[in-house]
Amino acid sequence: MKVITRRNALARMGFGAAGLLTHRWCEGAISESMGDALTELAGRLRKTPHEKIFDLAADAIRAGADYKTLLGAAFVAGVEDIRPRHVGGKLHAVMMVESAFQLAEEAPAREALLAALFNLNEFKRSQERDRSEGDWVMPARPEVSFASEAEARREFLAAMEAWDDERADRAITGLIAHHRHESLFEILWPLAARSYVSIGHKIIYAAHVERTLRRIGWRYAETALRSLVNGLLNKQSDGTRMEAYHHSRVLAPSFPKGWMTGKEDAKESEGLLKQLRGSSWKESQEVVASAFKSGLGPATVWDGLRLLASELFLRRTKSTPATERAALLPVHAVTVINSLGYAYRTAKSDEAKRLIILQAAGWLPPLQQDLIEFAGLSMESPGIDVLGNSTHTEVSDLSKLFKRPTPGGARSLLDRDSKMASLYLKGLRRSLFYKATENHQYKYAAAMQEESRLVDSHWASRILAPAVPYLPTEEEPDTEILQRSLHALRKAGIG
Repeated sequence: MKVITRRNALARMGFGAAGLLTHRWCEGAISESMGDALTELAGRLRKTPHEKIFDLAADAIRAGADYKTLLGAAFVAGVEDIRPRHVGGKLHAVMMVESAFQLAEEAPAREALLAALFNLNEFKRSQERDRSEGDWVMPARPEVSFASEAEARREFLAAMEAWDDERADRAITGLIAHHRHESLFEILWPLAARSYVSIGHKIIYAAHVERTLRRIGWRYAETALRSLVNGLLNKQSDGTRMEAYHHSRVLAPSFPKGWMTGKEDAKESEGLLKQLRGSSWKESQEVVASAFKSGLGPATVWDGLRLLASELFLRRTKSTPATERAALLPVHAVTVINSLGYAYRTAKSDEAKRLIILQAAGWLPPLQQDLIEFAGLSMESPGIDVLGNSTHTEVSDLSKLFKRPTPGGARSLLDRDSKMASLYLKGLRRSLFYKATENHQYKYAAAMQEESRLVDSHWASRILAPAVPYLPTEEEPDTEILQRSLHALRKAGIG
């Protein structure tokens, strides 16, 4: 491979240290030269052999690339070169990009680069798996000739209803030309939330695509949305798993007119948790609908759902190794609720919001059953509402907690000091950047961090505490990926 020097990187890729360091990364703000550089780097990532990827990254960093450039390029390369079915598996290299963005933006520059380098390595691992399973690449852009937005929309919705891949690919390509970010996702959110196939990864993928496009710009929408739509049309051999969706559409009109302005009460969230615990998907949806009819507000209802999701994660039987199904599968209770919550907050229409919150209630019960079957989830342990109530769980400070991590100890420590949450999260992020072994650790950490800030402060410790001992600590041994990442940073001139 031809080595990329700083001079030819600047000339051929448009990289410049000053431009990269001062660039505002938000929707619509990415410059043409910056976009060209990101696209060029994504192409190089796709072509560079796995064993050379850290050399490529080091050269790009030395030429001025920051973590945002590397993560954006990993996303673009991933949607072009990783088959989006089934939604999960190899695709986690793409779905972790937004998680890495969220965690890295609160980290020092060196740690942020470690997150990006971990993601680049995950992309190459996924690309290798994809090549061994047929070597999928994004098909050539289909020819489209829709006369209007209305015609393209009708065809797209009909294709999605028919689960027709080719029709949907043509229609989404034509529809993009008539839309910007928010208006197109207003069409996509209900479709992303309709099918539970792949234990909720469809809504996770949709949320991560939407959020990453906000960061890197709408110029990348076509390829990303073609990948997303392909993933959304994935079916299982036994069907589409849309029972909850059909019931949601029946139940949604029963919400009272002022349902979004109801009373918010943290104590009522605990009551909802107890009602939701052990319910069927239909019963859970009825609990949510009844809560709104009784005058409760959406924040209280979402907190009940957040507590149940966190409780399912808490009940996992294993935390290590992070690659085992018993450790990583329960993560999805938190990441699914996080993604549905994001879709709810982003959606503009009342109809979409009703549907999404009912789907959140309807998906947790089948997820619990899947986790019992596939991850050995135990329902015998105490619930999250009593986590840390015993005096035996008390820990005096964070350093002791991270050396002997227990959720009960974390909860009691966090509740004793309101300022502890930020230090706790900072410590978890730092250990993750240095010791991560699995992409789900990133996905969970970002979702847990965001949910802990959205939930009522009364319940924040219940969202934060289960993170230990799942996330790595500094006590754990260095990984090969860390060693290669540190070597790349030294090569790039970063000590």
